[in-house]
Amino acid sequence: KMLTDHIAEIFDVLSDVEKQVLNMRFGLAGGQSRTLKEVGKAIGKSKSTALRIEHRALVKIQTPKNIAK
Repeated sequence: KMLTDHIAEIFDVLSDVEKQVLNMRFGLAGGQSRTLKEVGKAIGKSKSTALRIEHRALVKIQTPKNIAK
């Protein structure tokens, strides 16, 4: 429960599509992790676009101003 709350707090800085991509890629919503091709198809984008969205989301959650103290 605490981990789920912490992830939700971190994800607050992300757009809906960024949240969706990370959830699918890493299986965070209780599912299996998916390939970039599967993620791209699910969001109606290409594999390379899914990768860019994933990268942007990971950068956002690692940016010090977005990390809760």
